[in-house]
Amino acid sequence: MRVEPEYGAVGTFFQNQPMFKIPKYQRGYAWGKDEIQDFLHDLQKIFNARKGKQPKGHFMGGIVSVEHKLSGGVSRHWHELVDGQQRIATFVLLATAILRNYENIIVQAQKVGDIANQTIAEKRSVRLLARFVEFEQEINRVTSTQKVMELTKSDDLFFTDLIRNQNPAASRDSHKRLKYAFENILKTVNILSKDPNLNTYLDHLEILEQRLKAPGIRAPGAGCPPLCEAYACWRAGKVEAKLQTC
Repeated sequence: MRVEPEYGAVGTFFQNQPMFKIPKYQRGYAWGKDEIQDFLHDLQKIFNARKGKQPKGHFMGGIVSVEHKLSGGVSRHWHELVDGQQRIATFVLLATAILRNYENIIVQAQKVGDIANQTIAEKRSVRLLARFVEFEQEINRVTSTQKVMELTKSDDLFFTDLIRNQNPAASRDSHKRLKYAFENILKTVNILSKDPNLNTYLDHLEILEQRLKAPGIRAPGAGCPPLCEAYACWRAGKVEAKLQTC
């Protein structure tokens, strides 16, 4: 069976309140120093290019997911990530780092009575949180907070506490890698975005949000084949992908 890929920006994969879950058999978070430094190097290049009015695209790779109907939800689904968990988790960390800076702007704007910029930061925070981190979902007439990304059992609680700013203690190597990734992503976002002028600060964060729109591939889409077949097709190279820039 041939798997048909979907091409699009990373942000499009997070539309309509998605829920990504990592299968039990998958390994924990594995990106180490080299991968994170490469990610941050690309982030800085894209930021500087867009700031200089010379935007450039960046291809973030492929994602393989299997779509499942959400029990109790009307026309809602969740996606089992076969391949791409490291990239998706890292993008959630990036979105969280941007959110932390919007929260900082809100505090600064309140101190100086800048209602306009406070309102902008609050609106962007709400949008970003619901799209990349967590959102309110009604299932069987009960409303609860749903996570956009659910890692493996060994990593999920640490990951959740990390993005909720609970300062969790790392007890596994994968926790240490997650912590390293977030601390360095946050540090880089702070360096690139912070400015005494709140208007400029907001503009810089808007540029960084564009990183969340980097082009990628998801395979398959709706009506996808069984999990093992999707994975086998991807690994066998039956998904043809053409590199595109935005």
